[in-house]
Amino acid sequence: AVAAAAVAPSVRRLPAAAAVALSVRRLSAAAAAAHSGHIAHSSAPSGTSARRFCAAGAAAAVAGGLNDKQMLILRKKMKHQARSRDDGLLGNYLGEFADRHADDLQDQELLDWQELMECDCETVMNLVAGYQEASPELDTPLLQRMRKDLVDSPPRNPFA
Repeated sequence: AVAAAAVAPSVRRLPAAAAVALSVRRLSAAAAAAHSGHIAHSSAPSGTSARRFCAAGAAAAVAGGLNDKQMLILRKKMKHQARSRDDGLLGNYLGEFADRHADDLQDQELLDWQELMECDCETVMNLVAGYQEASPELDTPLLQRMRKDLVDSPPRNPFA
């Protein structure tokens, strides 16, 4: 270690904790970039954004129809995404919605769910509650169904 420091004195070594934090940050950024929440092929063409590539793949999947395995994966992913939201109350609502309706959702509705889950928690809450106007991409039968479910369901106990 002494010889290495003598050879390259200008190279600054990071403390172990800082090096670990930096590598975790890089891995998290890479994982977030690689996983956009859509069904995607394993490799996107170079020069194409992952989101655009995934959206094109999703459109092709709906045109050709999703097979049973893809539907099962999307339903499981739906339940996981519902439970793992940062906002606890939103996570509870989405989890209950997913438990009640995941099995009845069609191909396009499952893909619409993926689009909706790309939004931050506050936006999802405002869209479902009807406080915010939905963009044409998000104003889907699924969102209308979620709004109706919110109105028709009994009051929730946040401490249950």
